[in-house]
Amino acid sequence: MQTTHHAHANFKRKEKKYVLDKGDYLALMGLIGDKLEEDEYAYSHIESLYYDTPDWRMINRSMEKPLYKEKLRVRVYGTMGEKQTGKLDQVAFVELKKKFKGIVYKRRIGMSLKGALAFMDGINYEDAMAAYPPTSNNLELEPTWRDKQIASEIRACIERWQPLGPAMIIAVDRMSLRTNDGSGVRMTFDFDSRWRTSPLGFGEAEGEQLMPNNEIILEIKAQGAYPLWLVHALDRAKIYPVSNTKYGRAYRAAFSLQPALTSTPQGLEPNGCGTHAAATTTTAPSNSPAVTAATTTASSATATTTAASESLDKAIA
Repeated sequence: MQTTHHAHANFKRKEKKYVLDKGDYLALMGLIGDKLEEDEYAYSHIESLYYDTPDWRMINRSMEKPLYKEKLRVRVYGTMGEKQTGKLDQVAFVELKKKFKGIVYKRRIGMSLKGALAFMDGINYEDAMAAYPPTSNNLELEPTWRDKQIASEIRACIERWQPLGPAMIIAVDRMSLRTNDGSGVRMTFDFDSRWRTSPLGFGEAEGEQLMPNNEIILEIKAQGAYPLWLVHALDRAKIYPVSNTKYGRAYRAAFSLQPALTSTPQGLEPNGCGTHAAATTTTAPSNSPAVTAATTTASSATATTTAASESLDKAIA
């Protein structure tokens, strides 16, 4: 089964990442579980192929924490637990993610995987769409003006960073939830996060664990301020943001620049909120009975997280 997402998208929002061990996850879901519901695509396996220069200039620039930074990737979605990606006719997304003064702007276009890879290799967007059309009925076969505009923006980024090529794949199992109070906040929980620099084909290998104790990566995405109940819950559970990305963590691990810590690495200060409190806590692997029990216990708060627990049990087992 293949998960299908929107053909093109523009996002402008704030995003903050948090690192959770089992106890953090249980505490947070116990506090806010009744205020969350499943997102449209609640459970998925995601593989992202990041592009960079031969000397990794893009990620190094990003880790310098400039006012403006950007990254390029090709992303495919599968069903959580199945982890079957890599068919050349499946839907893929070419994404340009930019961050300026703390605001994230994401541009993406949907194509077939073969078309997306051809586009990243330099083929004109419309030619790539015509030569390698996507099989999904949810994608327009004829590029719209918005698709073309986004493709032009992505092409300009590719040209800025030449020479550019495939550099690293990061794969996660993701649970996506949203608030049910109209605040528009989305929360994604990434389990079993892995990275590899070889092979760089989708679905070809599992790769190395990104988090040393297989912690969960929470990302909160909001266009405005967090609702007060969420602020209070995070504070009560002593859960604080970390400032580096999965790609940054994986790059550090790949080149042994420093350990891929559960807390914020040295020199990357969290935006005035302190580091993660449970940096030295040992966490059970995601397929262990402990984590299965954790999701089951947390899900007792609502029917939403009950469904999440059942899906996670199947996916991560």
